[in-house]
Amino acid sequence: MGGSAGHMRHPHDLDRVKTGSDLIDLFYDLKSVIEQGLVTPNVKIDGINVSFKFVDNQFAVDRGSLKEIDISGITIDRISERFPEGHGMRPAITTLLNILNQSLPDIQKEISRLGLVDNPHYFLNTEYVEGTTNAVGYAEDFIAIHGVNAFYEKKGRGNQYRPGDIRPKVFNPKKNLEEENKDPSHEVPYDMNSMTSLIQKLNQVAPNYGFKVYGPIPARKKEDLIDFTKPLSTIIDFNASDYLNLVPELNAIKGKSVEQCLKFIGQKPGKYPDYPLLLMSDNKKRNPYHKETYLNILKNNVPLENIAPPETIYQFVKGAIFMHATRLLGNAILFSLTSEIGDMIGDDGGHEGVVIRNPQFGPHPFKITGDFIETGMFGAISQIMSQNENTIPMKKGQLKKLIEQLIYSF
Repeated sequence: MGGSAGHMRHPHDLDRVKTGSDLIDLFYDLKSVIEQGLVTPNVKIDGINVSFKFVDNQFAVDRGSLKEIDISGITIDRISERFPEGHGMRPAITTLLNILNQSLPDIQKEISRLGLVDNPHYFLNTEYVEGTTNAVGYAEDFIAIHGVNAFYEKKGRGNQYRPGDIRPKVFNPKKNLEEENKDPSHEVPYDMNSMTSLIQKLNQVAPNYGFKVYGPIPARKKEDLIDFTKPLSTIIDFNASDYLNLVPELNAIKGKSVEQCLKFIGQKPGKYPDYPLLLMSDNKKRNPYHKETYLNILKNNVPLENIAPPETIYQFVKGAIFMHATRLLGNAILFSLTSEIGDMIGDDGGHEGVVIRNPQFGPHPFKITGDFIETGMFGAISQIMSQNENTIPMKKGQLKKLIEQLIYSF
């Protein structure tokens, strides 16, 4: 999801998952509630996240920064101030704001009941899709409204301040103290009937612009039962020679099944969102769940000796096993699900995954994405981002400006 809604957690990011066995238990619990119909997963859309709030009797975009134009709102007459001529987001934002604003006479009651009128830090958390926006190709152009979020307050240098809800405290195990939650926003409860009515009324205007509007898209179970036999029996192997003697834990998991490896692993490497940055062989530091490192270990057959020193390699291997298990077990979940816009895994490529919201698993929604853990690396957005990695030297200020330009281009 990203954007103003922030990063959505993977199963291994959840607080209840502290060990490999915990990850297995979570997936079996998820299998149980899905098969019993006790939870309704929502389709996770692979698009561009855009946040719409209501200010001065009109809709506006808010990118969540401390810039005045975001806090006040990027109204349709201010688009050129935030997105200059030729910017990729300019036509999209114009279209979406036109749809929302032209619908206003009919949706005042709905947006009021959703809390947007009385709470200027509330916003519609949406995904914008036009063709192949990122890694998934869609048959139609559409806007998916995931729900209603509220920005947390944000303080910057000097007098910079973004109003919002007070940030809750979370425990940081690295610092052994509580500190403010770093998420940009959080989901808030809303009236589902008002959201349904909003979607229906927006769809009276959206087709004039070649779009369709969806609300949260439920995924439903097919006849297939969820079967974890194959993913849990998949063999874990990696390329290692000297490290098998230097790091004895590697011998305990090399050539073993995913289930055996997960049950062998005690504590998972770190706790979300403050995963440790560990030294690699190139003297850079990465967190143990880095996607490229995972693929190098378990798919690309890169010798472990070339990835990280013996002091940190086991943590990277553990992270790779958690990622691989999350991917394979996630595929088993997704294979059993379908929706009004198609199967989660199908001949047409399927979808990014599903989102789970259920207090049994914790207070935060999390995503099941299966193979998208890998394929999502090669989407349009990811490719643009990778083109700017390790290519040219630059100062800190230049890097900050480049990152801002990349973020705003999406």
